[in-house]
Amino acid sequence: MWIGNNKGFFILPIKTAIESIFDRIKNDIIENENLNKRVALLTGETYSRYQRDDIRSTVEKNLEYVDETRRYAIPLTISTPDQIFDFVFKAKGCEIKYAMLNYSKFVIDEIQSYSADLLPLIIFGIQKIIELGGKVAIITATFPPFVEDLLFRTDSNKKESDRSLFKKKEFKTGSARHNIKIEKDMINSDYIYKHYKNNDSKHKKYLVVVNTVKKAQQLYEELESKGLKNLKIIHSKFDRKDRRKLENEIKDTGKTLDDNNNLIEEDVIWIATQVIEASLDIDLDYLFTELSDLNALFQRMGRVNRKGKKSIDDPNIFIFTKIEEKYLKTENSKGFIDKGIYRISKRAIENFNDGIISEEDKQNMINEYLTTDNLKKENSNFYVEYWNKYDYVKNLNFGELDSNKFRNILSYDVFPCDENGKFYREEIYELEDKIQDIRQRMSDNYKNGVHNNSLIEKYMKLKDEILSYTVSVGFYDYISYNNNFGEVEVSKYRKIRKLRCKYDELGFRRCEKSDNNKGIFM
Repeated sequence: MWIGNNKGFFILPIKTAIESIFDRIKNDIIENENLNKRVALLTGETYSRYQRDDIRSTVEKNLEYVDETRRYAIPLTISTPDQIFDFVFKAKGCEIKYAMLNYSKFVIDEIQSYSADLLPLIIFGIQKIIELGGKVAIITATFPPFVEDLLFRTDSNKKESDRSLFKKKEFKTGSARHNIKIEKDMINSDYIYKHYKNNDSKHKKYLVVVNTVKKAQQLYEELESKGLKNLKIIHSKFDRKDRRKLENEIKDTGKTLDDNNNLIEEDVIWIATQVIEASLDIDLDYLFTELSDLNALFQRMGRVNRKGKKSIDDPNIFIFTKIEEKYLKTENSKGFIDKGIYRISKRAIENFNDGIISEEDKQNMINEYLTTDNLKKENSNFYVEYWNKYDYVKNLNFGELDSNKFRNILSYDVFPCDENGKFYREEIYELEDKIQDIRQRMSDNYKNGVHNNSLIEKYMKLKDEILSYTVSVGFYDYISYNNNFGEVEVSKYRKIRKLRCKYDELGFRRCEKSDNNKGIFM
């Protein structure tokens, strides 16, 4: 309604959430009517998603839809931030995006989810949009005061810019949905198992959220060893095919009411990481979670009793406030959770103590604790990182960069292989042969001046299918061993490495040094 007849962009931080919002708009708002002329999904896997949905019946029409999406020719675009906000780097070719800013409206969802190296890119982008005449709506369940302060600063040492154009509205639910219990300890499988075994309710949809993939896998194994069979796990280190399957499963689990308007009875324990935090419309019964910061905590809590239909006479949220020191980030450490923000959040939630917590309580806690002054008192490293990146993009000249890197985090797509270099998926061998054959036939056709749409369509489908077996891993996973297992050439310009690892129902796990004496640990 706010976007109206303007060109609009809806920006979300997590790809799972983006696809969820796209589905909701597609199915519930426009009901699939003229979808390809009204709404676009812009991510690194746009063609793959359109092909799966079979939005247009032929490869030419799907490619046309992809082309229109990437040229921003569709009225509403649902997108990851890197697809749009890379204009802040002022690289060659960014002019088309700057030209759109003055007549477009941008919805930024969950702005507090961005890290200290990404938030300055978003805020600098917002400032540019407003400067050029565009409009921005920030939609979030939690809006920390320190983020609001940063929106009006272009220099760490100068006075704030005018706030008169900023309009703030709050929308609060009428009833509380959560009853919390604070545990000043690390999350552990014994606690979760004991609660589960003593729970005689018919509504036993459990959600366990931790800060790392490794911890999620550990809890899964420990609970399984105690005899639990109804376990599910979801995180970022599954291949695309498994990840899509798991996302659909947790959405099905997360439905509140059945066709007769009764609460759905189900017995399942989902173990997850932060991939479930933002804009995922799921409704479970209990949450057991590690603490990272207040914003993430309240996002996680939003996946439980989401519709407010369930009893909160007893605790449905269990918060473990102690985490491993190695994950805390300071100026000299390699952690990923800002130590200052964590300590503030820990103090806030422990001071609140056990009991029912309303949406107003949550917002009051955010407003009281996550302030600029508190972050500075705790010597949070957040501001150092923020202003280093902000000043970098601010001082770039147009055309200074040939390209840009929106994220500093390096990730690589790989094919998981066992210790002998064999694919964990037998289907990949057949797909690899088919791709090589069809590429040769396409090359022969090109030399003979023949354009075969049917062949192109088959190639695009095969390429999409083989990529669905890749896992995105971090830099240290990628270089851990000298595999010498080679690569898969999926296109003329792209080769994907085969990586020795463990891959099963728990997802990707890095091999330890002892797993293979031939491996060279870097």
